[in-house]
Amino acid sequence: MNLIRTYAVGAFLRCFAPPARAGRLLPRSIIIQLGLKPHSRLELHPTAQVLLIKAKYMENDILIRKADIRDLKDILRLNFDLFKKEHKEYDESLNLEWTYDEGKKYFKNRIVEKSGFVEVVKVKGKIIGYLCGGISDKLAYRNTAKYAELENMLIEENFRGGGIGTRLTEDFINWCKENKVDYISVTASAENKQTVDFYRKLGFKDYTLTLEMKTKK
Repeated sequence: MNLIRTYAVGAFLRCFAPPARAGRLLPRSIIIQLGLKPHSRLELHPTAQVLLIKAKYMENDILIRKADIRDLKDILRLNFDLFKKEHKEYDESLNLEWTYDEGKKYFKNRIVEKSGFVEVVKVKGKIIGYLCGGISDKLAYRNTAKYAELENMLIEENFRGGGIGTRLTEDFINWCKENKVDYISVTASAENKQTVDFYRKLGFKDYTLTLEMKTKK
């Protein structure tokens, strides 16, 4: 089990405003954690001050660990939220009954089998995020290699932007390396630019482009 510290750096930077609207100066300790010179002067927008207080409150209260079967209920809850979000914003064809039907068996297998990888994130005892993936079938039309797929991940909205998703993804990548995986894939809705950019920044490259036509209106 690993405790991580977070200051939601990405959220802070997005909230910086011009000096005329700025609030108090960003604390020297945070400036150093951002990798900037100690004498740098960055002013923090009042909105970001709230985020700073929240991040300090969360410090040392975030736990990322391997999932066990007792986490299944929370994982299903989060996955259902993911399905609802994707259904509403990107793909109306998604089967919203999948999570609590076939999904139960799928997640159980990923949790207990050696070929699966599932991690959960807890904040003050509540699971607020998860990542699920594992070894996948090799592709017959490619040279012999070992494949894995990052299959699904969700972080509750209030906890996004602080590096949790990055940490989960990096943990999965490291697990794949330890298991001598040659290729890791991940699928995202083409219109979900934020998610696509997130994975690209972590080193994923465009490989296959799937085009689809809807024949019924």
